[in-house]
Amino acid sequence: MSIYKNAKCSFYKKQNLEIDVLKIEAESFENDKSTITTHNFDLLPKDVDYVTGTWKNRDNSWRRERLKIASPNVWSVGWYLPSRLSYAKDDALTQQILANKDGDHGVFLAMAMYATAKEKKFNIFDTDIIIPVPNFKTDFNAYNSRAESIARYLCGIMKKHGHEKVELGNNILDKTINISTKTMSPDEKDSFFKENDVYAIKKESNIQGKKILLIDDVITTGYTAGQCLQTLQENGATDLCFYTVCNTKPR
Repeated sequence: MSIYKNAKCSFYKKQNLEIDVLKIEAESFENDKSTITTHNFDLLPKDVDYVTGTWKNRDNSWRRERLKIASPNVWSVGWYLPSRLSYAKDDALTQQILANKDGDHGVFLAMAMYATAKEKKFNIFDTDIIIPVPNFKTDFNAYNSRAESIARYLCGIMKKHGHEKVELGNNILDKTINISTKTMSPDEKDSFFKENDVYAIKKESNIQGKKILLIDDVITTGYTAGQCLQTLQENGATDLCFYTVCNTKPR
């Protein structure tokens, strides 16, 4: 496993486009060998609304309603490009998301979240607990990939930069139903989440009065994040924020 340090983050505009790019350069050490790894992540265009996940001149009130508990404290780094888009294979952020789905590769995604939050002044730095959206407990690598991996690295980065009170709450939420909703129609998905408590909080968890930062790797419809936020609110969390690495790029 590589150990990354001496990371450097900088921002620039993509040539001929009004898109900000985050450049991350990090030195890694494996078997006493040093390598410089570089990623260039496209950030969301300025005319995209974080809460709705689409352009500001479009109506997307359904996702705004699902994320209202955390609104306006809802943020994202960039787009996730579905495989139907021919240029997805060339998008660095999309490829890092895919790598993290198969293993513990959240370090650069966490670096991107921290650097973007500082640059864009997202209000994450007085967070008490970072909680990842959980996988089902029998899923492969359920506790060291996807949102959990990102949240763990983000918590470490924040502590390293002086935000010492932040804690990782990776055992606070549980996913109680092992089902994928990706193939469901919008109506089916709406009915499913209304009829089922997919996410639940562990009884021994104490989150009352805490500022909670809910983390996920990708958001599309907002059902998952919405139910997690509702569960946290019903169990005493009064200050909730939601931060995802990517919004799925709308059609």
